[in-house]
Amino acid sequence: MKETLRHREAFEYYYSLGHDRSLTSVALQCGISERSVAAWSKAFDWQARIEQRDQENARRIQQKTDETIVGVKAKYRKVIGAAISDFVARLKAGQIVVDSVSDLERLVKLDLLLMGEATETHAHRVEEVLGFDNLDDAELRQRLAEAADVLTPGELP
Repeated sequence: MKETLRHREAFEYYYSLGHDRSLTSVALQCGISERSVAAWSKAFDWQARIEQRDQENARRIQQKTDETIVGVKAKYRKVIGAAISDFVARLKAGQIVVDSVSDLERLVKLDLLLMGEATETHAHRVEEVLGFDNLDDAELRQRLAEAADVLTPGELP
């Protein structure tokens, strides 16, 4: 059986019924028997078409949601950037006396969070990071002396 406009219109009506969809409703709407509608449903794989369309709609909704979230984050970042700039300008002008930079820190952390970056760091002992934690004093002095020989005064690697 070849799908005609009438078959497609019946499917579209069926799809539009959502959770209340039934072949009986389509039969009544189209003025045909429920048996004919059942044959159309089977022949044109209405269930698979519904699943496919639902997945396509879900992808579109997800994309729209993602675009909205990105737009909102961009707006927040502009506001935060302006607040940081204002803070720095007022600090330079002497209008802010720094007893605590917690407000600036919060703004910077919020900006980093919106960018998907880490907002906290974990301190490690230098010895652990460099692998010096298991060296005795003589070995440690030797390694430090070797490192000092490579560096030019006032220059960091």
